[in-house]
Amino acid sequence: MKEYGIDGVFMQRFFSVLVDENRMNHADKVLRSAIRAANKYGVAICMMYALGSMDDSKYKLVIEDWKHLVDDLKLTNQGEQTTYLFHNARPLVAFWGISSGTREHGHIPEIYDIIDFVKNDKAYVGCAVHLGIPSRWRTLGSDTRGDARLHDVLRNVDIIHPWLVGRYNSETYEEYRQTEIVEDVIWCREHEKSYTPTVFPGFSWYNMKGGVSDKIPRQKGEFFWKQIAGAIESGAEMLYVAMFDEIDEATAIMKCAHEVPVGESVFVPYEEGIPSYHYLWLTGMAGKMLRGEIPFTKTIPDRK
Repeated sequence: MKEYGIDGVFMQRFFSVLVDENRMNHADKVLRSAIRAANKYGVAICMMYALGSMDDSKYKLVIEDWKHLVDDLKLTNQGEQTTYLFHNARPLVAFWGISSGTREHGHIPEIYDIIDFVKNDKAYVGCAVHLGIPSRWRTLGSDTRGDARLHDVLRNVDIIHPWLVGRYNSETYEEYRQTEIVEDVIWCREHEKSYTPTVFPGFSWYNMKGGVSDKIPRQKGEFFWKQIAGAIESGAEMLYVAMFDEIDEATAIMKCAHEVPVGESVFVPYEEGIPSYHYLWLTGMAGKMLRGEIPFTKTIPDRK
């Protein structure tokens, strides 16, 4: 990430970790290593709780875990070298999986208590909140639970982050941008919220469920860059890249060899003619364009 100019990483912490001591110990070990590496290389790091599978009756485990991370791992306070991510002078914590129509539970009203704690408990540093939600959050559309309380929740957070993976392809993106992303930005500005759309290089369920190995083709990064430029043109001031190492959904941006040893399984490499680091480089360039360090362009910049 440092080499390619990527700003930082969200470390996902699944609710299932919080109810399993062995998984908790393993997750803590990984997180400690990530914190050290982030501090060493000057890359931002932020905690993201994945609450899609949360048992609502045990939601207070999230609050207790945040206390544990702050008290025992010193997550938000590593001294002068800390690179923990702050937003408007407050440490940021992200929550994912609220009000999704594909989940058994919507986690409302439980999320009210969680947000209230991390924002207002001064002993635990008074955080800013980043909320990951379904793509149709504004209209309470098809991938939400249609629960109007979601908008009440959103009025109490700082950053709104819709999940857009699989919602469009290269041909349908512009129509989606005009009808959804542009309107999302307007809503967020009217309600004084920051907006972080998801951008992704391509998509396929092949590794998990079979089917088409390139359901949404990458086009050597053209599809990825179209979303990056489109989001910035729409007024987004932040971007969330999905994902660094997600192989099962074929959204990974990490380095990938063109030839790997496989047996009966199928391995689909990145496209011929691009280097293994191509999507890392594009992500770094996206950050530069977002910050105004390079001119805005709708076409992939030249690699010098």
